[in-house]
Amino acid sequence: MEDTTKKMLVTVGAGIAKKVLMLQAAGLVSHGIISSNETETYVSLGMAAVGAAWSFWDDFGRAIVLSQFEVWKAKSLAQAAKMKAAGLAQPTVSEIAAQHPKLTPADVAKVASTIVKILLVAFVLSTFLMSGSAMAQGKAVPKPRPAAASAVDPLQKLMDDITAKEATFVTGVIGALNEADADAATLINPSDPTSFRDPISHACYPAQIKFLQSLPQIQEIKAPAPYNAIVLFQRKRDLVAEIKAGLPPYLKVGCSALLQDEKTIFVQTLGLIGVGAGAGILTGLFPAAAPLTIPGLTFPAIVPLVGG
Repeated sequence: MEDTTKKMLVTVGAGIAKKVLMLQAAGLVSHGIISSNETETYVSLGMAAVGAAWSFWDDFGRAIVLSQFEVWKAKSLAQAAKMKAAGLAQPTVSEIAAQHPKLTPADVAKVASTIVKILLVAFVLSTFLMSGSAMAQGKAVPKPRPAAASAVDPLQKLMDDITAKEATFVTGVIGALNEADADAATLINPSDPTSFRDPISHACYPAQIKFLQSLPQIQEIKAPAPYNAIVLFQRKRDLVAEIKAGLPPYLKVGCSALLQDEKTIFVQTLGLIGVGAGAGILTGLFPAAAPLTIPGLTFPAIVPLVGG
């Protein structure tokens, strides 16, 4: 088979396999066997298995099967030659059926007819593929147009990225923040209860801990699977509404001295759990160059934003 045709068939087959895996994953989610966050992992593992199976077939399986067919063909020809040399006639359908306790002559004739049809179809397909390869060599196959990228709500994607983080991982980050805060809150002068080692960080760490503890997956969900997905969906909507309304005041006030502007507070806090906030979502959430104002204090947005 010509390389271009082979590549096209492999691409089509991979697309079909991915669609089947996605349907299977949806069924498993609906039955509570896996969570919605594990769908992508399931499809990825499935595609890896399909790829490994195809690689084995392409490297070894096809050669094994074809060699067995060649042996079967040679054996059949040898038996036919021996029967012809001995002057024996080919067995009739009745003689073949007589060697089996259940088959009738009609069954044998039907199987023989089916085999002939299969061989005929295989011959037609092989002829078609050969002609297609010849045409591909004489005429370049036009490149398919790239599919238009579907519009993705950046805020919804951010929420999906946040809730995709395992609750145990976020809890570990909260534990590390508590430990860092304990260090920052160490008193330099035991007789002075305000002599913190790092008062600026000590003001920010508890606010970040409170914000991370408000994430949907950290809060307890009493509904069992798969109904917990309904609760998680509503909590994601609550978090979206909260972020659209602006950062929580406790987070802005607590981290203003350490991180200065709202964008940096937002980026740095989500960065603690490995979630990146791109420039597109930040532009929609925070007005350009908007200062963070606290009664009596104003912090201009002087910290440069690195788009993620």
